[in-house]
This record gives sequence, C-alpha cells and structure tokens, in this order.
Amino acid sequence: MKVVLLFAFLAASQSITTEHISELQIETRSRFAALDEVRLLANGLLQLGSSLRDFVQNTKNKINDIFQKLTIFDKSFNQLSVLTSEIKDEEEELKKTTVILKENNEEIKSLSLEINSKVDDIINERKHLRTQELIQTQEKSISELLKTVNEQSEQLNNQGTKIKGLETKETSEKFERTFQPNSFSGYLPYYTSDGSFSSGMKSTNSLYFIVSLYVGSSRSACKFVVDLPRDCGEVFNRGHKSSGLYAIRPQQSEAFLVNCEFTEEGMFTVIQNRHDGSVDFDQSWEKYEDGFGVFGVKRMKYFTCLCLIGEFWLGLKKIYAIAHQGNSLLHIQMEDWRKEKHYMVYQYILEDAAFNFTIHLKLQSVEASSAVDEHIGLRFSTKDHNDGNLDPNCAQDYTAEKRPPNNQFSGFSSFPHVCEAMNDSPLQVLTLPTAPYHDQRPGTSGLRKKVHVFRSKKNYLHNFIQCIFSSIDLRDRQGSTMVVGGDGRYFNLTAIQVIVQMAAANGVGRLIIGQNGIMSTPAASCVIRKMKAIGGIVLTASHNPGGPDGDFGIQFNTANGGPAPESVTNKIFQISRSIEEYAICPELRVDLATIGKQSFDLENKFKPFTVEIVEPVESYANSLRNIFDFAVLKELLSGDNHIQIRLDAMHGGEDHVFVSTDMKTDMTIAIPLTVYLWRTLEDSHPDPNLTYAADLVETMKSGQYDFGAALDGDGDRNMILGKHGFFVNPSDSVAVIAANIFCIPYFQHTGVRGFARSMPTSAALDKFDYEDVNLDAAVEMILDLELMISDKAFIQQIFTVGGKKYQVKTADNFEYSDPVDGTISRNQGLRIIFTGGSRIIFRLSGSDTFGATVRLYIDSYETDVNKIFQDPQVALAELVTIALQLSHIHERTGRSLDELMRYTERFATPHGNEACDPIQTQCTTHVEKLQNKGKRKHKRVENMRRLYMQRKVPELLTPKIPVQDPDGMEYWEQEMDELVKWTNTLSLKELDDP
Repeated sequence: MKVVLLFAFLAASQSITTEHISELQIETRSRFAALDEVRLLANGLLQLGSSLRDFVQNTKNKINDIFQKLTIFDKSFNQLSVLTSEIKDEEEELKKTTVILKENNEEIKSLSLEINSKVDDIINERKHLRTQELIQTQEKSISELLKTVNEQSEQLNNQGTKIKGLETKETSEKFERTFQPNSFSGYLPYYTSDGSFSSGMKSTNSLYFIVSLYVGSSRSACKFVVDLPRDCGEVFNRGHKSSGLYAIRPQQSEAFLVNCEFTEEGMFTVIQNRHDGSVDFDQSWEKYEDGFGVFGVKRMKYFTCLCLIGEFWLGLKKIYAIAHQGNSLLHIQMEDWRKEKHYMVYQYILEDAAFNFTIHLKLQSVEASSAVDEHIGLRFSTKDHNDGNLDPNCAQDYTAEKRPPNNQFSGFSSFPHVCEAMNDSPLQVLTLPTAPYHDQRPGTSGLRKKVHVFRSKKNYLHNFIQCIFSSIDLRDRQGSTMVVGGDGRYFNLTAIQVIVQMAAANGVGRLIIGQNGIMSTPAASCVIRKMKAIGGIVLTASHNPGGPDGDFGIQFNTANGGPAPESVTNKIFQISRSIEEYAICPELRVDLATIGKQSFDLENKFKPFTVEIVEPVESYANSLRNIFDFAVLKELLSGDNHIQIRLDAMHGGEDHVFVSTDMKTDMTIAIPLTVYLWRTLEDSHPDPNLTYAADLVETMKSGQYDFGAALDGDGDRNMILGKHGFFVNPSDSVAVIAANIFCIPYFQHTGVRGFARSMPTSAALDKFDYEDVNLDAAVEMILDLELMISDKAFIQQIFTVGGKKYQVKTADNFEYSDPVDGTISRNQGLRIIFTGGSRIIFRLSGSDTFGATVRLYIDSYETDVNKIFQDPQVALAELVTIALQLSHIHERTGRSLDELMRYTERFATPHGNEACDPIQTQCTTHVEKLQNKGKRKHKRVENMRRLYMQRKVPELLTPKIPVQDPDGMEYWEQEMDELVKWTNTLSLKELDDP
C-alpha cells in the first residue's frame, strides 16, 4: 500500500514541476509561491493519507468481524454436519429395527395361527371323541331297545292278526245276514273285487268288500282298484246317486275312502263332521295331516249304510289332494242350539305342506249373521306345530274347544286351528340367517325358475327379494314407494305376502299392489311412473308355462317403469352370491282382495308402513284415454256397422282388462276367461302364437269374427288375427302402426319422434325357436358362429341358393348404446346382413328356466308385388338353408326341421343350383371351406377357453354345483355368458398363440 502511495505522490510531484517549469517560461513568478503550493499539496496529501489509513483500518476491522462470523458459521456447519450424520445413523438403525419387528410380527402371527389351528384340532378331536363315546353308548342302548321293541312288535302283530281275523269274520257274517240280495238294491254304494262300481248287490258272482277302518290309516282301502273316480262329483256323474262311503283317487294321489253326500244343493265331499264332541279335536299335527275318526255301519229305516257316522277329520293330505284338482268350493254348514242351520260358501286355494296348508278365501255366498268375507293366507297350526312365523301359536292359546273371540273367525270356527296373528302390538321385525345360492343371476326379464325351485329350496325366494332391496341405497329406500303385482300364475299370492313382509322390514314406506295381486307389466310400468315410485317388483314368467310344474319369475323395474338395466341386475347377482341374512316381518298379513289402504305398526324405525290395494287397470286405462279415442272405438264395437271380436287372455294378468274400461257395450265379445283371482295357470302355456293359441286360430278361421287377439301372461306380448285367420306377424305390428300413426289422436298432437323396436324386428320376418336344447351345445354353436363371421374373409362372400345370390355386406355381434342413460347392452345377437337388406340373426334367449332356446330370425326385403303374400316358409326358404348350413344347428341341437317348420331341401352352394342332401351334406360349399379351417378354428376356441379359465375366472375350475343337479345348469349358463362377453377382449394373436 505504501509503495503505491509513494508512486502516486512522485507522479504528482513530477506533474506539478513540469507545469511550473512551463509557466516560468511564459511569465515570471515568485519563488515562494511554488513552495506554498507544495506545502498546501503536502497537507492535502497528509490529510488524504490519514483518511485512507482510517478507511483501511475500518475495512480491516470489518473484515475481521466477517472472518470471525465465518469462523463461527463454519463451526456451526461442522456441528450440523455431525448431527446430520448421527441422525442418518440413527435412521438406519430404526429401519433395521423396523424390519426386525416386522419379521417378528409375521413370525408371531404364524405362530398364533398355528397355535389356534392346534387348539381347534384339539377341541375338535375332544368333541369327536366325546361324540364317538356318546354314539357308541346310544347305539348300544338303541340296539337293546330295538331288540325289545321288535320282540313286543312281533307279539302285537300276532295278536293283531288274530283280532283282525275275528273282526273280519264277525263283520262278514253280520253283513251277510244284513245285506240279502234283492232286499234293498240301489241303496248301498260299494266297490267290487273286479274294480267296478255298483249301486246294488245284484251280482251273486261278485265278491263284496265291506270295509271298516280308520280314515287316518296308512292302509287306504283297495289299491288294486283301477279307474277310480277323482272326487265325489265324478262318482255322481258315473251314476251313483246315493250318499255314502266311496273310494276315490285324485290326480297324483293314492286311493282313499271319502264320505260323499249328494243333496239338492250339490255333490259334497265331507272333510269334517262335528256335532256331539265324541271325538277329541285337540290333536297333533301328524293326526291332522293323516286324519282321524271312525268308519262305521249306520242303520237307516230301510237299509244299512257303510259311512262315517261319528265325528271325524278327513286329513290335510287328502283334502289337499282333492282341492289341488280345482273346480271345487268350500262349503261350511253350522247348526246352532235352536237347530237352525247356517252356511257359507267360499272360493279357495289350499297350499301344500311346504306352506303349512295355508288357505286363501274369497266369500261367494252366505246365509249366516257374520262370516269371513275375504282373507289371504290363513295358516294351519296345531299345538305341537307352528311354522315359526306365528307369535303366539294360536293353536296353543285357542284349543279346538275354545275358538278365538275375534269376529273375523266367526263362521269359521268349525275349521280347526286356522290361525293368524291376533294381537295389536307392534309387529316384530326379524333378521334371519341364510345361505347364498349361485344361480340367481337375473336374465333379460328377471329371475325365472321352475316353481318347485322357489318352493323346495330354503329361503330361495327370500334371498332374491332381499337382494333386490339391498341393491337400493338405504337413503333412497327408507320411506319410499314401490309397486307390486303379477300375472296371477301359481305361487303368485304366496310370493306377494313374502314381498310385503320383507318390504316392511327393509324400510319401504308404502307399497302399491294390484287387487288380488294382479297387475300386468304395462300397467305396473304406468303405476310406477305415475306414483313416482323408486321401482316395482313384477311377478311374471311372461309367456312361459304356468302351474305347479311350470315356471315362476321375479322382475325388478326401476323408476322409469322399465326393466332394470344390466348394471342393476349385475349388482343384484353379486349380492346374491354373498348374502348372509334377510329382514322380514313374519306376522304381517295383507288383505289383497279389498281396495283401500292398510296401515301397520312395526317394531323398527321405519314407520309407518302402508299397503294400498288398487284397481289394477285404472291408471293404465286413464293413460290409454289420453292416447286413443274411446268414443270412436266404442262406435266400432257397438255401432250400426260394428265388428265382432274375440279376445283371449290365455289365463293371464289381462283377463279383467277386457271388461274394465268404459267401452262396455252390448256387442258380442267371446272372451274365454277364468276367475282370475283363483286361477293356477296349471297346464297352460300363455304364449300368444299359432301353436299355443290354436283354439283362437281355429275359431277365427270360421269367419265368425272380424278381429282376434291373444295376450301373454303379463300382457306385454300379443298375437293379432284378421278374419278367416289372417295372421299378422308380430314383427310387422310396428310397421302397421307406423303406416297409420296419425289415426291415433295422441300422435296428431305430438307428432312422431321415433319408433321403439328390438334388434331383430323387421317388416317381413320369420322366426324359428329351437326350445330346450342343450345349453353347452347352443353356446358352443354361437361361439363358433361369432368366430366365423368375425373373419375378414367372410365379408363380401356370395352364397347362391335356388338361383338367388346373397352377398354378405356386414356381420357383427350386435350391441346397443342407449342415447338417454348411456348404458350399453352387449351380445344381443349375431347379425349377418346381405346387400339388398336381407338378414340372418342368431340369438340365445335369456328367459329360459331350463336348457336354452336358440332363436333364428330370417327376413328379406321383397320388391316383387306378386310375392308379398307368399307363405314366409317359401319366401325365406333360401335364407333358411344358408342359416342352417352356417350353423349346423340340427347336428348341434339334435332338433330336426320336422319338429319346427316346413323347409326347403336345398343347401347353399358356391355355383348355381347344385342339389344337396340336407342330412348327408356331400357337396362342397364356401361355407364348409370357411368352417373347415378346422384345426386353427378349434385351436382358437380351446385356447380361448383355457385363457379364460386361467386368467379371468380361476374359481370356475372347481364347480360349486354338481353337474347332475338340474338346477346347476344356471351356473354353467353364467359361466358361458361370461365367456361370450370375454371373447370380445381377445385378439386373434392371443387366440393363435396364448
């Protein structure tokens, strides 16, 4: 620093000196003046040096301060580094400790499980040992007891044989003395050894059997008798006019004896007789099932009659066998202390033992002060048998001699132990355990099964109903409104009572039910929307057969009135596979016959619960009034030029619609209906087609009627016939309506926005159903067809049949995207569409309860006016042959065309009209070439199945339901349905080389 300053000073001095020298050269100056300037400059420089020294000193101090701070910072940073290093070390230690703890925890869990397993094994082993000891002890005791019983039984049998021999001998001698030939011919009813009935002892060659036995005996008389009458009515019709004891054999029952009474009022089978208290009616359940009371000989004024002379009960099993045949009424006759007689006559349905012989009553006529007008679901109970739903057991509280004082039982007190809940306390809500079934996947129209499945499998109905309620969020369900109805088929009333009980327990606030449980599908849809219900349960199997051996179905409709979409049905199915319990209010019983509201107090937070019974057609009829002109229709049916119509509801839910609108007229309408409340749909198949509505078809061919129509079970499918039996194909109905749409007042005001139709619907369509075919064969056929039509080589191919050429335009597995809610319905059918508009469609039905139905739809656009009225079998013959050859449906299903339709005997060939045997298809066609890619195709199918089983649903490798179980077919149907859906996700590369 000093050197620099000195240099600056010297440089300055030199500069000054030079300047002064130059000035001295110009002018003369004082010699002291320069010295003063030097001094002045020196002083300035000294002051500058002093300032610079101070500045330097200050700067140095600041630098020292900064250095000290940096030293402190360095020290702190070093300490922080040390701490960080220590933390990292501790963190590593913690990680190691955590790993060790996890390992110890897993080991502890493993040990715990092992210990628990060993403990369970020890407990089970101890139980097993104890059980074995008990079993051995009991077996020893039982063996000893059986030995004693057998000895006593043998002795009793010997004695009984002797007694019966003596009784038979005594009875025979007595009747031989009493019944002398020709003495009272025509009075005594009896049966002979040759199996024939006689009204008098005119044949001396016959061996007469006069029987005295207990009604409840398991040895019912004369099993050798053939062609016995079914009931007392048939006995009378065979010419036997005298009251007395007869042997009958109801349908599907063994023969047994009954007491027939033939009076001016009618022909009666006596099921109970009580008058003097000589027989104790406070009996066990077994006694009431089999019957009790004694047959005996009654001496009349002019003859002796073999009949039931004392008090007796025929037996529930026998009563059910008679009632199950239908065509009978329940006649109850009582006599008061003044010897005045009163009677009541009921229409009735008696259920079997599985439902504790529950009886449903509808009063038909009465001659008494009070009676049960209508009642649905009176259950039979005894002191030792209660179905678990009656609290209290009325048979215990009210014996046969002490009937309940409630007026609803007056006039029915002679019928023993028919019970219902009689207390006024809040109805109890129970949560009961259950086990899931794996075959409750709803199809396109809900869950459909044979009736015996719902009746024989424990909680089968309850499970599915609970799954429907559980699929609805509790917040939406609580206090909500739902609609319930059905087509009136067998099991309808029982199922509705269960639905009511479970709806109450699941928080539904209000149920709207059609009177007597009847409500067609269109009417239910209308009521759901009108009442703003969250949904509805429709009990129908549509066009499927009804009756005890027929089908039963449960369909859930959502708030829009339509069937639940696939997302909802899938949710119901998933719940059904894991259900563990269901909620029910078992004491709740609803009168389905009386229109009006019924309120119930329940022991839960979901209060109140209301059931409203409505006229099932009113809302629907009001809706129709806004669409059609009823005045014009009435004029058509009853005016001067009115038409004659014949309508057939096929015993379904639309029976009463025909007579419930304000179009009632005096015109002739032939409606073959039954009393819809009491129908059972036994042996009926409510499918409105040319086969099952043959009676209507034949009647229409006579020309007596101008218009004919038939409806299916739930009223959403129809068949229309013109005069002389002209058949309107269902697929043409929409086209006919569209062509005349503005004849309907509603569309005159609103216009037409579009037409709803199903995928197969067309203007000229024929459909062939292969019903009850093997499910696996049907699914395999559909899979093979889909693989075939998905091949690019299939498009643009030409098939020549009978001189006509058909070129494939496109082919696919149809799926529909709903533009309103965005839902997608896949796998609706395989379509092969030809240039010119002709189509072939293959589809598996989703509404079968057993096996499968393959539906084959064929349609073609015809431009030749002369061919429009051709028989569809002829007009579509060429397309039919192509469809049959593509699918090999006969070989796969085992069904021949003879079983289904008339058909052509020519198959598609690639060149002209080459004839081909339809059975021994020898000719080579392009179709066969496509199918005979053979090894590659079958390899793909097998690879697809293997990939599916291994990668998608491994649990299917072990069937949950035995194959031999006929109800297990639903399980395989589910598997194959998933398999078909899954194929769409695979590429051909995966199929060729998985």
